[in-house]
Amino acid sequence: MSSVQETDTHPLLHVYGQEFHHDGVILLGNRVALTQLRDAIDDALSGLEPDTSANCELFTADGEGYNVYILVDDSATQSESWLRWTLPYTGSAARDFRDEDETEHPSNVIQNFR
Repeated sequence: MSSVQETDTHPLLHVYGQEFHHDGVILLGNRVALTQLRDAIDDALSGLEPDTSANCELFTADGEGYNVYILVDDSATQSESWLRWTLPYTGSAARDFRDEDETEHPSNVIQNFR
């Protein structure tokens, strides 16, 4: 699957999201990117606030950069908070069909990162 041909310091990460219910999420990355992702997750988890967040900048293989945002929501599984989050599915048959005023998309929460 991989061969070490040269040392690459660019943090490359491809995220393949869930198209439908029960689909797996695939994170394909080099060691640099996965380490940065782990560190950002550690930063979010180590926050003193109950709902904390962190981010890191990564790249796809075509050189396009993007940010990964890690949000922590420690609310109970069936809490109002979790039930309000927009479902993450990308497939048209599985996407969240609730009205926008019934859901909260994580992109609305990360405005302070921009």
